[in-house]
Amino acid sequence: DHMMLYDQRQFESGPFASWRVPHSKPLSFCDISFSNDGLYILLQTLDGITFMIDAFTGSIKHQLEGYKNEFGSVLQASFSPDAQYVAMGSEDGSVHIRSVADPRQVCSHPSCPVPLLVFHS
Repeated sequence: DHMMLYDQRQFESGPFASWRVPHSKPLSFCDISFSNDGLYILLQTLDGITFMIDAFTGSIKHQLEGYKNEFGSVLQASFSPDAQYVAMGSEDGSVHIRSVADPRQVCSHPSCPVPLLVFHS
């Protein structure tokens, strides 16, 4: 239930930041990614929940849900190059696009199963 960030050059010194990720049930974290502007972190779980976290304070900006991950697949999300959107795949093959400013879904498109979705600039 904690996220810890380390400086690779000084790993033995321990984490330089550690934040609790509160939730009502235990979660299995599987992926972490940073926005290009360095403001946000996406922390993904095997439980169908993705947290968008402020990279400086550790506070949860949004808790993104509504995509299928019934089998606990490792699904990776990514920020758009301008850090305005988040793209997420789903076990049912849907692609979900969310706004960073407003977590409501911008659009969804059916596809084949999408475990990894990456924006290119």
